[in-house]
Amino acid sequence: KQKIFDQYGSYQPQCTTQGRLEGCIITAPCKKFVIQDSCMYHAPNCNAKIVDGKLELASLWAGEKCEVLCKTPYKEQSSFVGCPSTNTEYNSPALWDPPLCELGCPLPGPPPGYEQVFPGNWSTATPTREVGFEVSNETIDPEDQEVIDVGYWKCADGYTGTALRNCTLLPGCESTAEYLGC
Repeated sequence: KQKIFDQYGSYQPQCTTQGRLEGCIITAPCKKFVIQDSCMYHAPNCNAKIVDGKLELASLWAGEKCEVLCKTPYKEQSSFVGCPSTNTEYNSPALWDPPLCELGCPLPGPPPGYEQVFPGNWSTATPTREVGFEVSNETIDPEDQEVIDVGYWKCADGYTGTALRNCTLLPGCESTAEYLGC
């Protein structure tokens, strides 16, 4: 057995070394996240449910995130709800910057007196679908929610005024197009 001496050379028969770790704190989950508008948003890949018309996401653990998407009839966008990875307080609020959800209009044709005008040489008779940066003149199923309107509306020949197409959200999370001004 080896003898132990202190810095002054004195014999220390029971000298031991002790260490202590400091600075680490246990992370904690954020509280469940509630989104008021379950008609506008959904989170299909998260543990989410609709309660009293609100979308509730289960508690997220520190560093966990959940994708929230705009729901049809809104045009699809998404963002993430997340619990900061450094969260150490139970039931802290999760962080969310909501996506910009634009209400989509159904495509059934306008009533008499309205005409959709497209830039360039596109026909006004057939709805079009944007495909990347190109546009095709294929016929579109009016139920297709992926359709993006291009162009603008005007009063047809024999009508006057300023044409306006207004998209409105109906009960049951459906949308309708209302044509005004001609």
